[in-house]
Amino acid sequence: VHEEGGTSKTARLRTFLDFRRSQILFHRKHGGIAAAIVARGLLAVASALRLAPLAALSLAKRSERAQAQLNLHWNGLKWLLNPFSGLVPDVDRAQ
Repeated sequence: VHEEGGTSKTARLRTFLDFRRSQILFHRKHGGIAAAIVARGLLAVASALRLAPLAALSLAKRSERAQAQLNLHWNGLKWLLNPFSGLVPDVDRAQ
């Protein structure tokens, strides 16, 4: 029985954080720790700037896609702003 993309819904956050992780690791490899820290900060700003428009869309149009994107950016931002989370996200591979 297919649940309209049920598997992809559970893997979205992991995929989202994996992509952020790869961006940070790329900058760390090619620019050092300072470049990785700057990349992490810019990713946090990018997610923060997306929160308000996505929240408005998800409320105004009852958009499921906007709500999903809002959740991704919110959880990504929480990870990016957590000083104890390490430079790259620890993604649970069991999900």
